[in-house]
Amino acid sequence: MAEATPETDFGPEPEALLCDRVDWLDASHPVLDLGCGVGRNLLFLARRGFRCVGLEPDPVVAADCEAAARGLPAQVLRSGYQDFQPVERFGTVLVFGLLPLLEPEQRHELLTRLPSWTAAGGLVFLTGFTDVLDPGKWPGELRPGELRDLLPGGELMLHEEEIGPLHRHGDGPAHRHAWARAVFRL
Repeated sequence: MAEATPETDFGPEPEALLCDRVDWLDASHPVLDLGCGVGRNLLFLARRGFRCVGLEPDPVVAADCEAAARGLPAQVLRSGYQDFQPVERFGTVLVFGLLPLLEPEQRHELLTRLPSWTAAGGLVFLTGFTDVLDPGKWPGELRPGELRDLLPGGELMLHEEEIGPLHRHGDGPAHRHAWARAVFRL
């Protein structure tokens, strides 16, 4: 079996949730992409003129993203959220694919920090797996409906839950994920 990579895990295209709602973003503040990987979302926005900051703790993946972002209004920091000390607030924070990887206490820590990183009226995009199909597979999987309650005090702008399409990661076995997506205004 081939090794999974950011492209085989998530594909090269930006999140449909982001593409479909890019007009919701305020370009007067930068965008923060947590766990930006090879930059599929960060590059999508930077090519449209948004100032972006991506956090990526894997140095090899971060280097690939940095190379792809040259000449764009984007900065990639080789860091995880735990060590991040922002110098300004963000108009949009992207948390795509990160929640399933976090233990519950790590998820709580991250979610507690998001309001202080986000400008008033800013948006937080969240996605995660729910435990409908494979209970216990991921440390940070969500119970159905849980995502809509993760940012108390935020205005829930959008919430969707669905069983995703049959797909593969690399040449691994075909499977599906149960996904939850939400957008909050803080």
